[in-house]
Amino acid sequence: MRDKLESSSAVSQRDVIRAIRLWRFFWQRHVLNSDSAPRGTRLRASRALLLSFGMTYYVGLNSEQRKLFVKTICGYFEEIKAAETSGSVDLPEVLEEEMSLYMEHIDPGPGIAFTKALKENVFAIVVGIECNIPVMIVGMPGTGKTLAVNVATNVLRGDRSVPFFRQFQDVANSVFRYQCSKESTSKQIHELFENALRFKQQADSSTRRCPVVFIDEAALPPESMESLKAMHYWIDQGELFCCVLANKPLDAAKRNRCLQVFRDEADGEDLKVLAANCLGVSLEDPSSAAVVSGFCGAFREISRGQEKGPVVQSMPLASLAACYCQVDARSP
Repeated sequence: MRDKLESSSAVSQRDVIRAIRLWRFFWQRHVLNSDSAPRGTRLRASRALLLSFGMTYYVGLNSEQRKLFVKTICGYFEEIKAAETSGSVDLPEVLEEEMSLYMEHIDPGPGIAFTKALKENVFAIVVGIECNIPVMIVGMPGTGKTLAVNVATNVLRGDRSVPFFRQFQDVANSVFRYQCSKESTSKQIHELFENALRFKQQADSSTRRCPVVFIDEAALPPESMESLKAMHYWIDQGELFCCVLANKPLDAAKRNRCLQVFRDEADGEDLKVLAANCLGVSLEDPSSAAVVSGFCGAFREISRGQEKGPVVQSMPLASLAACYCQVDARSP
């Protein structure tokens, strides 16, 4: 990883600790959910290890880096892949299957499409809360970062959750939000965490109540002010779960302390899922699928014509689709 990314901070001891904690979590989940989990101890352990690698490294890479990572990692599982027939040991496939298992039990709300990007964001937050691993999601506006926090925290409601999530943490009414600005101070960050810690200390110890510290727009405060450096202390203490959202990568010291999710340019499949949802059509219908494909192609061409270059995100696509539906509704 260090050689390929040309960065000495690409892999750290914190990554190793996170990977072990994640492997234990996924292994235990597979044991508890034996009906839906793959059969065979070796296959379960291998898939848990792949999920651990996936969440520790894979989701934090861009699309090209992900391809290289998969090619490198999957080479170590060739022997198991040849011997096992009851389940896949292909990293993207294993990750997609696990995410889909969780998303089946989540209603994102009306008008919201479960794109791959939103799945990854929600999955990372849910897993991060369960493992008490801080999560940092980096991506341009419109990539489902804030939406993912809302979806994830709405579904984790302890005994009031749907059966699948009933044994997970309870974060209902326990989210401590902070919107960063250029004037943010370290005092404000400390106060945010202190409030969350007091809430945790006052909560009934017999419950699974878990406060969530949510910091949005973390790239806004100037690095020279070092206001977000206050997070280092609290993350290192490990008493509170923290989710950080930013439009651009933060410094290595913060990235190293978090499970990172990097939101690359939206891929073609995600755009189709989103467009189909916005237009109210099904991709299973050939004629509708053709309309969606043409719509997404036109959107890409429009995006390439913008001054800032070919930045394709989901929010502008949704806005364009909404305008299209309004115009179509007025057509005779």
